[in-house]
Parts: sequence; C-alpha cells; structure tokens
Amino acid sequence: MRDPATPLKRALRFLGSVQLAMLLLLGGVVVMAAGTIVESRHDALVARSIVYGALWFDLFLALVVVNLTMAVVNRIPIQRQQWSFVLTHFSIVLLLAGAWVSRTFGYEGRLFAAEGGSTSELVTYDSEIAISVAAPAGEAAGARDGKGRERQPRGTEVLALPFGHELQGEVLRREQDGRPGVRILEYEHDGILEPVLVDGPGSVAAEFQLWTEGGRLQGWVLAGNPALSRRVVGPAAVEILHLDSPGEVAGRLAPRSRLGAQVEVTLLGAGEPTRIELPARIGEEVRLDADTTAVVARYFQRARVVGSTLTEGAQGRSNPAAVVEIRRGSQVETHTVFSLYPDFARSHSEGGGSLAAEVLLRTPEATSRPLISVLVGPEHETWVQLTSAEGRGDGRPLAPGGTVEWVEPELRFTLERLYPSARVETTLRPARDDEENGRPTARLELSLEGGVADVWLPQGSSRSVVLAGREARAELRRTTLALPFALRLEEFRVDYHPGSRRPASYASKVRVAGLGPDGTELSTVISMNRPLDFMGFRLFQQSYVLGEGGAPDTTVLSVSRDPGVPVVYVAFILLILGVFWYLLGNGRRRVPHGSAAAESRRVIWPAPPARCGAAVGPTPASEAERARTPAS
Repeated sequence: MRDPATPLKRALRFLGSVQLAMLLLLGGVVVMAAGTIVESRHDALVARSIVYGALWFDLFLALVVVNLTMAVVNRIPIQRQQWSFVLTHFSIVLLLAGAWVSRTFGYEGRLFAAEGGSTSELVTYDSEIAISVAAPAGEAAGARDGKGRERQPRGTEVLALPFGHELQGEVLRREQDGRPGVRILEYEHDGILEPVLVDGPGSVAAEFQLWTEGGRLQGWVLAGNPALSRRVVGPAAVEILHLDSPGEVAGRLAPRSRLGAQVEVTLLGAGEPTRIELPARIGEEVRLDADTTAVVARYFQRARVVGSTLTEGAQGRSNPAAVVEIRRGSQVETHTVFSLYPDFARSHSEGGGSLAAEVLLRTPEATSRPLISVLVGPEHETWVQLTSAEGRGDGRPLAPGGTVEWVEPELRFTLERLYPSARVETTLRPARDDEENGRPTARLELSLEGGVADVWLPQGSSRSVVLAGREARAELRRTTLALPFALRLEEFRVDYHPGSRRPASYASKVRVAGLGPDGTELSTVISMNRPLDFMGFRLFQQSYVLGEGGAPDTTVLSVSRDPGVPVVYVAFILLILGVFWYLLGNGRRRVPHGSAAAESRRVIWPAPPARCGAAVGPTPASEAERARTPAS
C-alpha cells in the first residue's frame, strides 16, 4: 500500500528514524577510530585540527542532534509512557551542547613561572602571526595617502591562524592602508624545515650513501658553506673540498701517518677554510685573503680556566685550546677555541662586525669519529679520502655511482651524484613518528606596493624582508591570554629515584591570587597527582625547565578552562534518570503469567467447522459431562 504522506513528511520521518540513527552510530565509530589513530601517530593538536575541530565534524554532530530531536517530534502527541524516551534523547542533546560550549568558549595552554617570579600570562596551543612594517622615511604623523585618507599608524598587527581547516593558500589579510598583504603558501602543524640540493648557480656538491654496522645512511654536502660542507652522518663525518689547482690536489692526496693539531679559519663569504699547522706556526702571521690575516697567539695542551684567565695546567688529562687573532685593518677579532669542546668557543671583536664565519681547533684527541673527504679537482674529477686518529689515508679515485670500502673502521661509501654547480632550497615536510623536533611552520607571502617576498617561519622565530623600500617583519608565535589571577612560584622541588638522576616526582609550591579588588589568595602545592582548581581553572604540574646551573628553576603548568563541564554533568544525571525511568516503567507494565488479565489476552482460536454431511449434535464427551452434573 502506498504511503499517503507527502515527501516532506517522509523526509522528516527519516530524519528521526532508527535507520538514520544506526548509520550515524556506525559513522561515529569510524570517526572516533580515525581521531584515535591520528592522535596516537601525531598528537592531540593534530587530531583536533584534522578531526575534532573540522567543519565536517561539526556538521556530523549537528546531524546527530537533528536525528535525536526529530525522533521526539515525530511522536507528538507524547504519551505518558514515552516521557522516559523524551528525557533520554534530551539528555544526549544536552551532552553534545555541553561539549560544544567547552570547545567554543574553553581554552587550554601552559603557564611558565620562574622560581621567585610571578606571571598571569597563559601560552595557548593556538598560533598567530605578528606583522609590523616600518614607516617610510620622512613620513610625519597624520600624513595622508594618495587618495587623501589619513594613513593608519604603523604598529604590530596580530593575525590569528584559522583553526580546523586547510591553511594552504589562505589569505590572512589583503594589502590595505600601507599594511602588507599576507598569504600562507605552505603550512605544517608538526613540520620540519629541510634543505635539499637542486641544480643551479652555486658550488660543487655531492650526494652519498654510507653503510655502517647500523645500516644505510644518506646525505649530501655542499662546498663553500661552512655549515653544509661538513656533516656528521652516523658514526662518521663527511666533507667536500673543491681543490682549485693541480698542486693543491697533489698536496691533499698525499697520505699522512698522523695529523698534528690544526686551526681552521673560515672567513665570512669565503669558500674553503685556511688551515694553520700547530705547533709549527704559533705566532706566525698567516694571510687569509688580500686584507685579512690570522695569528695563533697561544696554544695549550692542558688548558684550564682559572678565574677568567686561560692557563696551561701542570698535570691532568689533555684539553687542547688555542687563542686566534684575526686582523683586517684596525679591526681585531679574538677567538678562544677548544678541541674537545667546540661548543664552548668564545669570540671578541674590536673595531667593527664579525670577520670569521667559523674557527675550529682540530687535534688527534678530538678525532673521535672517522672523516670521509670528497675531493673535487679543477676538472671535477673526484677522489675519496679517509682520515682517522691514526692519520690521513691516500686519496682513492671515485666516479659518481662508484663505491669504496674500508676495513678499519668498517665503512662503505657510495658517491651517488656529483653536482658541478648546486644550490640549496628549503622544503617543508611533516615530522615522522620517531621525530620530536617538529613544530608549526609556515611559508608566508608578503606583498606591499608591488613588492613581494617569501619568508619561512618556524614556530617561535621571526624574519625581516624589505618591501617597497620599507622593512617588514613577520613572527609566528603562540597566542597568549591574560589570566584573571597571578601565580607566584615560591619553590620548585624534584625528587629523584635512588642512585640516579631520573626524576621520580616534582612539585611546585605556589601562591595564587585573583587580580580583582576582592580577589582571593591561596598558598598550596601543585604536584604530578595533585592539581589545583582555582577560579574556574584547573592547573596540572606538567614539566619543568632547567636553569643555567643545571638545576630546575622554572615550572611548566598545564592550565585548562572547561565551561561546559556543568552542562555535561547535568546531562549525565538526566541520562541516568531517563534510563532508570524507562526500565521501571517497563517493569510496571509487565503482566504476571497466569493472571486473569494474562488469560484474557490469550487468543482462543475458533473450533474448526463441521464437515459436510456430518450430524450436528452432542458429542459423547459432552453427554458424559452433562450426566455428571446434578439436576437443579
């Protein structure tokens, strides 16, 4: 029989149907599984961006609310026995409403407090871009543009990054009133900037593979760049040197039984470093270029720092150090470098800016890993040379695609490709599961009065470019919020596991006070299993930051505000009441088996009709029953 209802009524009936509810239940399982997988492979912020904060997820929840609401509307007028059904559906809708309130009006972040210091600033997990442009030279206050409009004051403009959808190609603002246009060209929430080699005008470069006991490693080196010409790859280091003359090639290819100490000086803008042999050339002036010279003023075998002075120790283990003076005209730059501790290098300049890009002291004591040198001749012929603590080996010819092996140490090196001329381009890729150095990273396009520039911005960094003769500065940073209370860290304590430096627990003794005129004040301890609830906020002990002396002196507290929690609690209470109401109501409506009401509800099938031709009369059974009945 055809349904006489109109298409609208059939659509409304379907929106509240059990069939749609089952489809939504299945879809919810799929969505929750996807969110769990994304969060386990990345983190909660990525899952929030891709799944829980996306527009399609909001539409899915809205469809769930419509299904629950229409399931009630389709039963109007509501019967008395259906009120438990209505209450249950209403509690689920209220539960979703509480979650929406928390996500829309709540926030979470971290609070950093140094010991003895106070703060009321919350660093959220959301990001923003700050843009500032210097005013044109000579522009006075109240100046007007070409259309006669007063120019807006130049200052820092904060642009929030839209959350929950794809940011590639997003226009954050258009150029207007002397402020630059900002467009996102690339964005990764958990990204890593990685330089890659490409053909182009530049320097000689090489791609290689290195086989060790730990497996196969890949990398590349670029000549002429101190930061990229030598790279540590697993248990070895690989460098590339471009040799300009046959004499330089012959001198470099000759093996040496054991290397002495050397100072390597690389000037800013220069290609290869200048090497100064020690101790033979201590005090000798060595020319670095036409205008610059270097002198190794002092060399120590067992350097010791007494007070603020570097001296030679009478005994103890070896600690090579050197003091190098670089001169250019009246400018003098002094470098103090250590062989075993290159990160402790110090420099001091008089009479101008920096002269050297890098100054290193290399000694046999510091040769803890073998060095593989890729030597490129004037005609781009290539050799490979191994240097270890035992000395420098002979150079072996190696064409691109070839492989060379060493027995001690056990290494196998393949020159994959040689670039006669290459340059470096920066690419953005998502961090792998085993990488912990990923962070939000964006590539922005800034445009102003015909000038266009691209800038890479990792989280926490800033870049400056020149647009239309003016300096524009962009910064990608975390969004900060002002808290209604101030927190002061009075003391931070760390307890370690016995016999180790592994922290077992840590706690912060804090004093919090509301910023209002009648704000409450509280002194308490926040520990790993003891959060603090204050003025609608919940504070957890998350981690800590080590100070200069190696002791923890800054606490990191996780702070959250969840205004939808009361609504969720009410929804759970109503849901439990609705379920109990339904169960109790069904129990009261049950009829005991064998009762008169149950017997009255039993269906008695009529006796089959008599067959044709049969006599109709009392049966023997009925005659016998009547004989047993006493006469009235």
